[in-house]
Amino acid sequence: MATKLRGSITFLPLKDLRYAKTVMDGNTWFMNSLSDIYEEDEVEHLYFPSEASKGRLLCISGRNSHNGGKNLYALAWRDSLPNNARIMGGLTFMSDTYYDYNNLWHGLSAVAPFVGWYQRKGCEKPSRWVLYHRGELRTSWKPPLQK
Repeated sequence: MATKLRGSITFLPLKDLRYAKTVMDGNTWFMNSLSDIYEEDEVEHLYFPSEASKGRLLCISGRNSHNGGKNLYALAWRDSLPNNARIMGGLTFMSDTYYDYNNLWHGLSAVAPFVGWYQRKGCEKPSRWVLYHRGELRTSWKPPLQK
């Protein structure tokens, strides 16, 4: 059964171009098939694995920094990950924003909700940060935001 599940995983585009013209009207193009988790007095977020993901992990194939439509995601159970998948341990902070990380204030606005959530939950320090701008991978921030 795991082999069948492994072969049936469907990767979807991180950036769904159907929403490109209406992103500021309450639509999104980043992982649009997933619903955010709403907790009172918290920022909206997704957590994997979770009840919302039915125990599945998030799989990302998203290294393109110029075309977010080529970056893909899927959900899979740990025992039926795609053959070329690699599990990365620890906490990953992943963000996608409409605004550019090269603008100091826009970059901070992407991180501030996580910092607040992190402090309230008392969770572990992220092992990695994965940042997207309009579905496109970003590999750097303005100098004040770098490690």
